[in-house]
Amino acid sequence: MGQEEYQYLSRFLNRFTRRFKLLRAIEGVCLTAICALVLLALGPGIAELKNIFPYAPLVYSLLTGVVLLAAIGWTVFHFLRRFSPETAALYIEQKQPKLRNNLINSLQLYPQVVEQRGTTGASASMILALLRVTRKQIADLQITDLLDTQRLKSGLRLLGFVTLPVLAMVLLNPSWVSGTFGMLTDPLAHLPPSKTGIEIEPKNARLVRGAPLTIEAETTGALPQSLQLITWTGANQRGELIGVDKLPMENLGAGKFSAKIAHLAKTLH
Repeated sequence: MGQEEYQYLSRFLNRFTRRFKLLRAIEGVCLTAICALVLLALGPGIAELKNIFPYAPLVYSLLTGVVLLAAIGWTVFHFLRRFSPETAALYIEQKQPKLRNNLINSLQLYPQVVEQRGTTGASASMILALLRVTRKQIADLQITDLLDTQRLKSGLRLLGFVTLPVLAMVLLNPSWVSGTFGMLTDPLAHLPPSKTGIEIEPKNARLVRGAPLTIEAETTGALPQSLQLITWTGANQRGELIGVDKLPMENLGAGKFSAKIAHLAKTLH
């Protein structure tokens, strides 16, 4: 007795729970899409900012990863989390005050009738009557009326507002999309170099003693502001350099340096 009404309430709550979780999942997908488009639209600005702040692509990539992971995590959590019938009943009663806690009371009291503990004949009949009344109340409800879709509608409108300018940016300059993805997937490639390479010219030059010599150096990587030309005439038996001389080199710009020896008087290394 009362089993049919109780099963009807359970099926209604199960349908409501599935629709509720699906609604939350769609809201999460919409939120994730909005975050992705906004972050993508920041790409051209980050590309200009990296000329001033070389670590901008790295910060941009980390921020994008954190935001998208948070949005995806929120979506998955709300879709997979356990939503008990009691929680669903309380949510429905908040939306429909006319139920007057009948739904949650029916869920909690009917198992006592089935197990026949703590219930008298009079109380059992009251619980069964409550089940019948609650079923009639639930039969008049539509699940779509219980779901709050205002947040989803607002999210979809915002998604549309964000999509239009991003789409216009893509049509006007399609190349920035690949540049943005390049910064996101390989942000370390845009970091300033930490090593310096030096190429000296001339190499192994043979000159007449007393002739002038111009030595040029071209640097790559982390460009220094100054260079010193260090020369020596040889090494002693202990391997120590002898005849060491330091000559400041002139900065020609763009990583190039030059030093002039007016009269080459000895063999240099």
